[in-house]
Amino acid sequence: MPILDEVRITELPGADPLAGPELIPLVQDGVTKSRSAQNLVLDGGLQDHLDAADPHDQYAFRVLNNLTSNVDPVVTNDSSEGYSVLSKWLNNVTAEVWLCLDATVGAAIWDIKTLTTDDLGSAALANVGAGNGLDADTLDGIDSLGFDLAGDADTAVSDHVALADPHAQYAEIAGGAAANFTAMPQVGGDPIVESGSNVDGEWIRWADGTQIASDSFNIDLTLNTVNTDLGQYPVAFVDLYSGSITIAGGLGSSDKQAAMSVSLRTRGNFEYMCDGTGNRTSVSVNCSVIGRWK
Repeated sequence: MPILDEVRITELPGADPLAGPELIPLVQDGVTKSRSAQNLVLDGGLQDHLDAADPHDQYAFRVLNNLTSNVDPVVTNDSSEGYSVLSKWLNNVTAEVWLCLDATVGAAIWDIKTLTTDDLGSAALANVGAGNGLDADTLDGIDSLGFDLAGDADTAVSDHVALADPHAQYAEIAGGAAANFTAMPQVGGDPIVESGSNVDGEWIRWADGTQIASDSFNIDLTLNTVNTDLGQYPVAFVDLYSGSITIAGGLGSSDKQAAMSVSLRTRGNFEYMCDGTGNRTSVSVNCSVIGRWK
Protein backbone atom coordinates (compact mmCIF):
# COMPACT_ATOMS: atom_id res chain seq x y z
CA MET A 1 0.00 0.00 0.00
CA PRO A 2 1.46 3.39 -0.96
CA ILE A 3 2.38 5.69 1.91
CA LEU A 4 1.54 9.41 1.59
CA ASP A 5 4.24 11.54 3.10
CA GLU A 6 1.79 14.29 4.17
CA VAL A 7 -1.77 15.42 3.45
CA ARG A 8 -2.14 18.99 4.87
CA ILE A 9 -5.46 20.79 5.39
CA THR A 10 -3.96 22.77 8.49
CA GLU A 11 -4.38 22.02 12.17
CA LEU A 12 -7.02 19.93 13.84
CA PRO A 13 -9.09 21.97 16.38
CA GLY A 14 -7.87 21.61 19.94
CA ALA A 15 -5.37 18.84 19.22
CA ASP A 16 -2.02 18.12 17.64
CA PRO A 17 -1.96 17.03 13.98
CA LEU A 18 -2.48 13.35 13.39
CA ALA A 19 0.65 11.29 13.03
CA GLY A 20 0.54 8.31 10.61
CA PRO A 21 0.29 5.59 9.64
CA GLU A 22 -3.50 6.12 10.03
CA LEU A 23 -5.64 4.82 7.16
CA ILE A 24 -7.61 7.39 5.17
CA PRO A 25 -10.37 6.46 2.68
CA LEU A 26 -9.99 8.42 -0.56
CA VAL A 27 -12.55 8.42 -3.36
CA GLN A 28 -11.67 9.13 -6.96
CA ASP A 29 -13.90 8.49 -9.97
CA GLY A 30 -16.29 6.53 -7.78
CA VAL A 31 -13.57 4.22 -6.51
CA THR A 32 -12.65 4.18 -2.81
CA LYS A 33 -9.10 3.42 -1.83
CA SER A 34 -7.38 3.44 1.55
CA ARG A 35 -4.23 5.37 2.09
CA SER A 36 -2.22 6.23 5.19
CA ALA A 37 -0.79 9.63 6.14
CA GLN A 38 2.04 10.63 8.38
CA ASN A 39 0.30 13.90 9.21
CA LEU A 40 -3.26 15.12 8.62
CA VAL A 41 -4.19 18.72 9.45
CA LEU A 42 -7.14 20.95 8.56
CA ASP A 43 -6.95 23.74 6.03
CA GLY A 44 -6.62 27.27 7.54
CA GLY A 45 -10.00 28.58 6.30
CA LEU A 46 -11.86 25.59 7.70
CA GLN A 47 -10.02 25.90 11.01
CA ASP A 48 -10.98 29.57 11.33
CA HIS A 49 -14.59 28.67 10.61
CA LEU A 50 -14.65 26.01 13.34
CA ASP A 51 -12.96 28.30 15.87
CA ALA A 52 -15.35 31.24 15.29
CA ALA A 53 -17.77 31.90 18.18
CA ASP A 54 -20.62 32.53 15.71
CA PRO A 55 -19.58 31.35 12.23
CA HIS A 56 -23.09 32.00 10.85
CA ASP A 57 -24.24 35.24 12.50
CA GLN A 58 -27.01 35.60 9.94
CA TYR A 59 -28.88 32.81 11.77
CA ALA A 60 -30.36 32.82 15.28
CA PHE A 61 -28.91 30.28 17.68
CA ARG A 62 -31.10 27.25 18.18
CA VAL A 63 -32.48 27.22 21.75
CA LEU A 64 -34.56 24.75 23.69
CA ASN A 65 -38.16 25.89 24.30
CA ASN A 66 -40.88 24.33 26.43
CA LEU A 67 -44.31 25.09 25.00
CA THR A 68 -46.19 22.17 26.56
CA SER A 69 -45.82 22.84 30.30
CA ASN A 70 -48.71 23.37 32.71
CA VAL A 71 -46.59 25.08 35.38
CA ASP A 72 -44.27 28.07 35.58
CA PRO A 73 -40.49 27.62 35.23
CA VAL A 74 -38.31 27.63 38.36
CA VAL A 75 -34.65 28.30 39.09
CA THR A 76 -33.74 24.66 38.49
CA ASN A 77 -35.02 24.75 34.92
CA ASP A 78 -31.54 25.77 33.82
CA SER A 79 -28.71 24.93 31.44
CA SER A 80 -28.44 21.45 32.97
CA GLU A 81 -31.79 20.72 31.29
CA GLY A 82 -30.67 22.25 28.01
CA TYR A 83 -32.20 25.71 28.46
CA SER A 84 -30.24 28.84 27.57
CA VAL A 85 -30.71 32.59 27.33
CA LEU A 86 -33.75 33.35 25.10
CA SER A 87 -35.39 29.98 25.76
CA LYS A 88 -39.19 30.32 25.97
CA TRP A 89 -41.51 28.54 28.39
CA LEU A 90 -45.31 28.50 28.01
CA ASN A 91 -47.61 27.71 30.93
CA ASN A 92 -50.67 26.41 29.11
CA VAL A 93 -52.86 26.74 32.22
CA THR A 94 -52.26 30.48 32.81
CA ALA A 95 -51.41 31.27 29.16
CA GLU A 96 -48.30 33.08 30.41
CA VAL A 97 -45.08 32.91 28.42
CA TRP A 98 -41.68 33.17 30.11
CA LEU A 99 -38.30 34.15 28.65
CA CYS A 100 -35.03 32.86 30.05
CA LEU A 101 -32.64 35.69 30.90
CA ASP A 102 -30.03 33.59 32.71
CA ALA A 103 -29.62 29.81 32.54
CA THR A 104 -27.04 29.45 35.33
CA VAL A 105 -27.37 26.03 37.01
CA GLY A 106 -29.55 26.31 40.12
CA ALA A 107 -30.14 30.03 39.60
CA ALA A 108 -32.01 30.37 36.32
CA ILE A 109 -33.90 33.62 35.78
CA TRP A 110 -37.20 33.52 33.87
CA ASP A 111 -39.21 36.66 33.10
CA ILE A 112 -42.88 36.81 32.06
CA LYS A 113 -43.28 38.06 28.49
CA THR A 114 -46.20 38.50 26.12
CA LEU A 115 -46.30 36.20 23.12
CA THR A 116 -46.21 37.86 19.71
CA THR A 117 -48.12 36.64 16.67
CA ASP A 118 -44.85 35.20 15.35
CA ASP A 119 -44.35 33.29 18.61
CA LEU A 120 -47.88 31.87 18.59
CA GLY A 121 -48.14 31.21 14.87
CA SER A 122 -51.59 30.07 13.78
CA ALA A 123 -52.74 29.82 17.42
CA ALA A 124 -52.81 33.64 17.59
CA LEU A 125 -55.45 33.74 14.88
CA ALA A 126 -57.56 30.86 16.14
CA ASN A 127 -61.28 31.38 16.74
CA VAL A 128 -61.88 31.40 20.52
CA GLY A 129 -65.53 32.49 20.40
CA ALA A 130 -68.52 30.85 22.03
CA GLY A 131 -68.13 27.78 19.81
CA ASN A 132 -64.88 26.99 21.59
CA GLY A 133 -66.25 27.40 25.10
CA LEU A 134 -65.27 31.06 25.58
CA ASP A 135 -67.88 33.79 25.38
CA ALA A 136 -68.21 37.46 26.29
CA ASP A 137 -69.84 36.79 29.66
CA THR A 138 -66.97 34.51 30.62
CA LEU A 139 -64.52 37.30 29.81
CA ASP A 140 -66.62 39.74 31.84
CA GLY A 141 -66.23 37.55 34.91
CA ILE A 142 -62.43 37.34 34.94
CA ASP A 143 -61.35 37.80 38.57
CA SER A 144 -58.14 39.65 37.67
CA LEU A 145 -60.27 42.53 36.39
CA GLY A 146 -62.15 42.72 39.68
CA PHE A 147 -65.41 41.25 38.33
CA ASP A 148 -66.66 38.09 39.98
CA LEU A 149 -69.86 37.44 38.06
CA ALA A 150 -70.60 37.09 34.37
CA GLY A 151 -71.75 40.43 32.99
CA ASP A 152 -70.23 42.52 35.80
CA ALA A 153 -67.94 44.38 33.40
CA ASP A 154 -70.84 45.40 31.15
CA THR A 155 -72.82 46.62 34.16
CA ALA A 156 -69.93 48.60 35.64
CA VAL A 157 -69.15 50.39 32.39
CA SER A 158 -72.82 51.17 31.73
CA ASP A 159 -73.28 52.60 35.23
CA HIS A 160 -70.17 54.73 34.82
CA VAL A 161 -71.28 56.20 31.50
CA ALA A 162 -74.79 56.88 32.82
CA LEU A 163 -73.54 59.08 35.68
CA ALA A 164 -74.12 62.81 35.25
CA ASP A 165 -70.60 63.51 36.54
CA PRO A 166 -68.57 60.27 36.61
CA HIS A 167 -65.37 62.15 37.46
CA ALA A 168 -66.38 64.73 40.04
CA GLN A 169 -62.75 65.18 41.09
CA TYR A 170 -62.06 67.00 37.81
CA ALA A 171 -63.13 70.51 36.79
CA GLU A 172 -64.94 70.74 33.47
CA ILE A 173 -63.29 72.83 30.78
CA ALA A 174 -66.67 74.29 29.77
CA GLY A 175 -66.15 77.06 32.35
CA GLY A 176 -68.55 78.67 34.78
CA ALA A 177 -69.52 76.89 37.96
CA ALA A 178 -68.40 73.58 36.42
CA ALA A 179 -64.82 74.89 36.37
CA ASN A 180 -64.63 75.59 40.10
CA PHE A 181 -61.18 74.18 40.79
CA THR A 182 -60.33 72.97 44.28
CA ALA A 183 -56.64 73.60 43.50
CA MET A 184 -55.11 76.23 41.26
CA PRO A 185 -54.37 75.07 37.69
CA GLN A 186 -50.76 75.38 36.60
CA VAL A 187 -48.83 76.58 33.56
CA GLY A 188 -45.30 75.24 33.35
CA GLY A 189 -45.47 74.32 37.03
CA ASP A 190 -46.71 77.79 38.12
CA PRO A 191 -50.30 78.48 39.26
CA ILE A 192 -52.40 80.43 36.78
CA VAL A 193 -53.78 82.40 39.73
CA GLU A 194 -52.91 82.16 43.42
CA SER A 195 -54.43 84.20 46.20
CA GLY A 196 -54.20 84.27 49.95
CA SER A 197 -54.09 86.34 53.08
CA ASN A 198 -52.27 86.62 56.40
CA VAL A 199 -51.92 89.12 59.26
CA ASP A 200 -50.16 91.52 56.88
CA GLY A 201 -52.89 91.68 54.24
CA GLU A 202 -54.08 89.94 51.09
CA TRP A 203 -52.48 89.13 47.73
CA ILE A 204 -53.21 87.81 44.27
CA ARG A 205 -50.57 86.58 41.85
CA TRP A 206 -50.57 85.37 38.24
CA ALA A 207 -48.36 82.97 36.32
CA ASP A 208 -46.86 85.80 34.25
CA GLY A 209 -45.33 87.22 37.45
CA THR A 210 -47.85 90.00 38.18
CA GLN A 211 -48.75 90.42 41.87
CA ILE A 212 -51.09 92.71 43.81
CA ALA A 213 -50.96 93.14 47.60
CA SER A 214 -53.34 95.18 49.75
CA ASP A 215 -54.20 95.98 53.37
CA SER A 216 -56.22 98.47 55.48
CA PHE A 217 -54.77 101.01 57.93
CA ASN A 218 -55.77 103.99 60.06
CA ILE A 219 -53.88 107.22 59.37
CA ASP A 220 -53.91 110.87 60.54
CA LEU A 221 -54.81 113.30 57.74
CA THR A 222 -53.56 116.27 59.74
CA LEU A 223 -49.95 115.06 59.69
CA ASN A 224 -47.53 116.11 56.98
CA THR A 225 -45.56 112.92 56.52
CA VAL A 226 -43.21 111.33 53.98
CA ASN A 227 -42.49 107.60 53.59
CA THR A 228 -44.34 106.65 56.75
CA ASP A 229 -44.18 102.90 57.39
CA LEU A 230 -47.57 101.22 57.77
CA GLY A 231 -46.43 97.59 57.93
CA GLN A 232 -44.92 94.89 55.75
CA TYR A 233 -46.44 93.41 52.60
CA PRO A 234 -48.25 90.07 53.00
CA VAL A 235 -45.90 88.60 50.35
CA ALA A 236 -42.55 89.63 48.92
CA PHE A 237 -42.05 91.56 45.68
CA VAL A 238 -39.08 91.52 43.34
CA ASP A 239 -40.24 94.73 41.67
CA LEU A 240 -42.93 97.41 42.16
CA TYR A 241 -44.91 99.24 39.46
CA SER A 242 -47.52 101.42 41.15
CA GLY A 243 -49.57 101.92 44.31
CA SER A 244 -52.78 103.56 45.48
CA ILE A 245 -54.32 104.73 48.75
CA THR A 246 -58.01 105.51 49.18
CA ILE A 247 -60.20 106.43 52.13
CA ALA A 248 -62.49 103.57 53.04
CA GLY A 249 -66.14 104.62 52.95
CA GLY A 250 -65.36 108.22 51.99
CA LEU A 251 -65.44 111.38 54.16
CA GLY A 252 -68.25 113.34 55.73
CA SER A 253 -69.46 116.69 54.36
CA SER A 254 -67.47 118.58 56.96
CA ASP A 255 -64.31 116.52 56.52
CA LYS A 256 -61.41 117.90 54.59
CA GLN A 257 -59.44 115.61 52.28
CA ALA A 258 -55.67 115.53 52.25
CA ALA A 259 -53.33 114.71 49.38
CA MET A 260 -52.07 111.14 49.83
CA SER A 261 -49.98 108.67 47.85
CA VAL A 262 -48.28 105.32 48.30
CA SER A 263 -44.51 105.34 48.43
CA LEU A 264 -42.71 102.65 46.38
CA ARG A 265 -39.39 103.25 48.08
CA THR A 266 -39.19 99.74 49.55
CA ARG A 267 -40.24 96.31 48.29
CA GLY A 268 -40.97 95.03 51.76
CA ASN A 269 -43.37 97.50 53.46
CA PHE A 270 -46.44 99.65 52.82
CA GLU A 271 -45.46 103.32 53.04
CA TYR A 272 -47.48 106.47 52.37
CA MET A 273 -47.11 110.22 52.08
CA CYS A 274 -49.64 112.87 53.22
CA ASP A 275 -49.53 116.67 53.00
CA GLY A 276 -51.39 117.09 56.36
CA THR A 277 -54.12 119.33 54.97
CA GLY A 278 -56.96 117.10 56.17
CA ASN A 279 -58.95 117.60 59.36
CA ARG A 280 -59.41 113.98 60.46
CA THR A 281 -56.93 112.55 62.92
CA SER A 282 -58.00 108.96 62.31
CA VAL A 283 -59.39 107.63 59.07
CA SER A 284 -59.43 104.14 57.58
CA VAL A 285 -57.62 103.80 54.25
CA ASN A 286 -57.06 100.96 51.79
CA CYS A 287 -53.52 100.63 50.41
CA SER A 288 -52.53 98.44 47.44
CA VAL A 289 -49.40 97.99 45.38
CA ILE A 290 -48.82 96.28 42.02
CA GLY A 291 -45.56 94.64 41.05
CA ARG A 292 -43.94 91.32 40.28
CA TRP A 293 -43.37 88.23 42.38
CA LYS A 294 -40.95 86.61 39.91
